Amino acid sequence: MEYLSRIMLKVSSYPSYKFHDWCASLKLNHLCFADDILLFSHGDFISILWMLRGLKLFSKTSGLFPNEAKSAIYCSGMCESEIERVVSASGFTQSSLPFRYLGIPICSKRISNAECGIILDKMVARIKQWSSRNLSYSARATLINAVLLSIHSYWAQIMVLPKKLLKDIDAICRAFLWKGDEEAHGPLSVLQNLQEG
Repeated sequence: MEYLSRIMLKVSSYPSYKFHDWCASLKLNHLCFADDILLFSHGDFISILWMLRGLKLFSKTSGLFPNEAKSAIYCSGMCESEIERVVSASGFTQSSLPFRYLGIPICSKRISNAECGIILDKMVARIKQWSSRNLSYSARATLINAVLLSIHSYWAQIMVLPKKLLKDIDAICRAFLWKGDEEAHGPLSVLQNLQEG
């Protein structure tokens, strides 16, 4: 990855190469994590071609090739003919945002409440596993802090979560703490309605 980073640094120094608009001030054209890489550039064909040549040089030198089945190109604000040209030159398929990386949706705008629904689904699935057991209040509190809130924390480290989602997480955790399941009902619901009213 160090070698690939040096190649991409060299690519970014060419006068005809243009950075992606959001990455220009940082002079950022790639991010690496383990054996995954994200490449960024302006949408003009020359800049993309320089990056593809850098990637090809890396592959020929190292013997490591991108997995075409797991690689994709994401374009924004480009005309269809340019996109077709890029797809043809790269051999990768075109896809659309958001895409998932390490379980997190990656998108160019603020994440919506609907896209965060997976957090609630994961929490509810965990609670359903535990609900059949006769857990004490302190055991439920420990599970909330150790498991449920770690799911929330993982996402919150990466992006700003919508306020509605945070309220839903709070409601799920409270329901599990007091009732032992994921749904607020009975006296808890009445209490919530009084607080909101």
